[in-house]
Amino acid sequence: MKPSELYNMPAITTSKNIHLLDGHMSNIDFYNICAEASKRVELRFYADVDFDGRRVWVLFSVWFDGKPVMICQEAGREGSDHRATFVTDLETYKALSAYIVTLYDNEEDDDDDSFDPNDDIPDLTEFYNRNLSEFYDPKGVNPKYKVNDIVMAKVPKNHLVYDKKFIITRVKIKRVMPFNPAETYYGIQLDRACDPDDMGNYIDKPNEGNIGAFINDKDIVELIKGK
Repeated sequence: MKPSELYNMPAITTSKNIHLLDGHMSNIDFYNICAEASKRVELRFYADVDFDGRRVWVLFSVWFDGKPVMICQEAGREGSDHRATFVTDLETYKALSAYIVTLYDNEEDDDDDSFDPNDDIPDLTEFYNRNLSEFYDPKGVNPKYKVNDIVMAKVPKNHLVYDKKFIITRVKIKRVMPFNPAETYYGIQLDRACDPDDMGNYIDKPNEGNIGAFINDKDIVELIKGK
């Protein structure tokens, strides 16, 4: 995929948090940068997947003063097992670096490799054994259900366990993500809760559930309440 194609896709969410660039720009101490630094910076996310509270798969682009600068990948444990950066506008990247440098006393960030935004980069959206198409469809997936619907759905018996087993339980939908075919809905499992004596274990607790769940249309068995 070309970076220019990704830049033109709608974002699932955006952020002004400049600290999320930590690890993608060398020699910058983001710990000492104040929140005001993010006013001219926008991060546009195309995938932001959390598999188990620790392992993630994240793809986002970085814009400075309305111009696309680079594309960033993060995956694995805390996003640190895999991290890659594709700078497509070196001049704007330098301007971004210079802007950040004005916020604290440090040397200017070294130049990273630069990419032409119209070059086809095969691994731009495929990394860490995953592909963007698993989590993001720029055309949208036409979700069948809406916020506050209650459904019977297949969910992991314990999402903290890597080798997952699944059960069917009630889920109340709290958020709809129409660009994400893998995790189109986020909801609360109504009848399952964390064990107060062992937070890594789940127990049956009818109508008092507090465990989140990411599901899609294929996971939903039937609609219990809603239209």
